[in-house]
Amino acid sequence: MANIRTPFVEIELSRIKAQLDSLSRRRTDTQRIIDEMQRLKDAMDLEIQALEREMRELELQLVPFNWLPNEILVRIFFMVNEYDQDTIIEAQDTDTFQAVMLSHVCSRWRHLALATRELWTLIYVRTACHRDSSCLRSALSAFVERSEGRPLDVAFVAPPHIEAVVEIRSIDYLIKLANTSPSKMKGLALRCENQLAMKDVIQKSTAALPTFAQTSNISNLR
Repeated sequence: MANIRTPFVEIELSRIKAQLDSLSRRRTDTQRIIDEMQRLKDAMDLEIQALEREMRELELQLVPFNWLPNEILVRIFFMVNEYDQDTIIEAQDTDTFQAVMLSHVCSRWRHLALATRELWTLIYVRTACHRDSSCLRSALSAFVERSEGRPLDVAFVAPPHIEAVVEIRSIDYLIKLANTSPSKMKGLALRCENQLAMKDVIQKSTAALPTFAQTSNISNLR
């Protein structure tokens, strides 16, 4: 027995299939247009960034300070980065990462700072700023790498109320650094807050650094 609705259903199916095919093609075309517009936008973003960098560099050339030759700038960098270990360990709130700050001013200053190895010969560790051991290792590695074998001054300052375990862990890493590369360290200044940490420093510096103690300045052990 034939279904009188069959022809109608087949017609509707054909109509819907045709519409789906049409919509699929339109969606593909639309996606192609969207992709092309995104590529154009990305290209414009890159061009804008390049022009903004060029504009910043040109604006910097209008600043009289940037008219100075590189040799004079490097001398100023050294003056900014001057330090002594007594001042470092006593100034709890002083930011002594001058080399890092100088390298973040502009591309020219960064190039000069990174090329001036002597700017990176101070490794200053404040436990409050380096509670994460991975952060501490990263900071030390960066300074050691940028100094390229120049003799290093290492200063460790423990902030008040620091946990003994955190303080000992940080000092342990410094002692290991000194023990593995004694020729790269010329001075070690420490200020401890915990009696256990001080005892640990004395024991390990005596046992692990006999050669280093003879050739370097282990000062300000407090």
